[in-house]
Amino acid sequence: NDWNDCPQSDVAWGYFSNYLGRFEELWGEKKLNHLDVRRQPSRDENFSMYKDGVLFLGMNIVNGEVHDAIEWMERFEDNFEWFLESVNRYNIRALVIFGHANPRDKHSSLFDLFATEIEKLAIPTLYMCGDSHAWLVKHKYKGVENWTKVAVDMGRYAPPVKVTVVEEEDDDLMLGVFKVECESRDTGGGCGGGAGSDPDSWEQLC
Repeated sequence: NDWNDCPQSDVAWGYFSNYLGRFEELWGEKKLNHLDVRRQPSRDENFSMYKDGVLFLGMNIVNGEVHDAIEWMERFEDNFEWFLESVNRYNIRALVIFGHANPRDKHSSLFDLFATEIEKLAIPTLYMCGDSHAWLVKHKYKGVENWTKVAVDMGRYAPPVKVTVVEEEDDDLMLGVFKVECESRDTGGGCGGGAGSDPDSWEQLC
């Protein structure tokens, strides 16, 4: 699972930072200039990318054990600050947020704030997470018309997920600009098989 559920969480966080932190630098600075990759100064693991009116935000949002309640809430505050700073930096037509946690009650203080701001933005917004290890698409997430949550299936069994942000709103897409696809496998994972999945479809439109 995520770093905070590992037996030695500090060691696990070190591994994450060493091998996945600033992952974009593996491609070289010149190749990623067009994405305007930025990092939150106070929390380097939080990042943003921007291209053609679409903002991508990655934030440290985990489930599992709360080792330190104060740190947990401080991380929420940092995440929300990064959200506000990022959405106000650009003129955006769509927003994609990445986090690990499929939110529970203990995440409500953060996600209630997200919901309020996303409703104000009034643009198609997608939250992509893991955590529950079962494919799930939830439209009108937290009662917000323009917000969809997608939980991906277990990576060990499921194929990759492809998300396309189309240029203009498409009447065939339920949320206007997002098309989320993954190809089913006979092993039972992915969009077409795992628990919580739709067994009759290999494609989910958002």
